[in-house]
Amino acid sequence: MDNKDNKEKKNNGKEVFKYLKDTPRGRAILFFVGYFFFFVFVIVFVRFMGEGTSSSSVEYDEPKDYYFSVAKIEKSNYAFKHSLVIDDTEVFFTGTNYDDKSLFTMSSVTGSYDFYRDDLDYFSNTNGLWIKSENPYTQANFFDIDVIKFLIDKSTYVYKTEYESGKKVYSFKISTTTIHDYFEGIDLDLADDANEILVTVDEDNSVSKFEFKLNSYCKAVELCNEKMTITLTYNQYGEIEEITSPLD
Repeated sequence: MDNKDNKEKKNNGKEVFKYLKDTPRGRAILFFVGYFFFFVFVIVFVRFMGEGTSSSSVEYDEPKDYYFSVAKIEKSNYAFKHSLVIDDTEVFFTGTNYDDKSLFTMSSVTGSYDFYRDDLDYFSNTNGLWIKSENPYTQANFFDIDVIKFLIDKSTYVYKTEYESGKKVYSFKISTTTIHDYFEGIDLDLADDANEILVTVDEDNSVSKFEFKLNSYCKAVELCNEKMTITLTYNQYGEIEEITSPLD
């Protein structure tokens, strides 16, 4: 009895489909039914694929009005010239970086000193003898690319200046409270003037220079009387073949 009923249902189904297929109205119904199932399939497929998307994909809550890349810096192969200016004191750091090593010279009005960095360890050259030393970068946080990315992300974008060469300079503002809270985990209860971050990029949107004008911040934390500027300049991306350890 069941087999007979199933056979009759199949036959009825075939007759209904044949009827729909052979009439204009029926073909329209079949078209919309097919379209409905197609969209259901697409929605399910997209949801399934979305669940498997890598966490490295980033979606911003709101669009950015600027774009530049720090990928070349993150590859850790470049030459650099950085500077730290606090009031009337200037210190320069000039050298090369390859992976987790760098060789550089720190210079100021008091003289020049050679340093070698191996990961987190620093060594200074004293009369040809390399001796382990402290990190010579005062305000070292501002020289760290991960910290820089965070500070820019927390900043307010102000404007962009474009040049015929393809170079662009982006200007950002960031409060002293934001910087201090990130470094110390403590909010400063003050109405402070904003600090400025300038980002210079070349024609392919790769960063060539960061400039931090931190007058408000340095006065608030008593690092300066009037001004503090940190400038980080990069070039020769990917051209440093190796750095030979002077310790060997």
